Amino acid sequence: MKFVPCLICFLPLVWPDIGSAQTQSQLDYAVRFGSIATTSPLCGLRDDRWAADLRQAEIQALGSRGASSEPGLPEARQRDRIGAAMSYAEDEALENFAAAAPIATCEPLARNPDLKLADKIVAAYRSGAGMPLW
Repeated sequence: MKFVPCLICFLPLVWPDIGSAQTQSQLDYAVRFGSIATTSPLCGLRDDRWAADLRQAEIQALGSRGASSEPGLPEARQRDRIGAAMSYAEDEALENFAAAAPIATCEPLARNPDLKLADKIVAAYRSGAGMPLW
């Protein structure tokens, strides 16, 4: 995923409001878990429902934190911005997946500890407990 560091640096320039409302760490996690949500079903590691739940858990966690750090910005609007940032990250993941043999993405993803963390996040989201991403 050679484009991820560039994405992290580029995103605040394209979307300054996201850069001011979210920390670099939060954007990093959004990119990492957005990529996992996108590529896991392509690799046959998880299903589409799981990926959708992971995305929703991300939006929920990021949107809630962003709304509290920027009081003038409605939570729904913040979540829309987070969703757009994740969508951009997912596009990058798809481009990377298409550029290489599937095994180059799927084997490392299967061993990625973030995949197990994503399982915990999805389980917490499905139970209604919620789990912060960071």
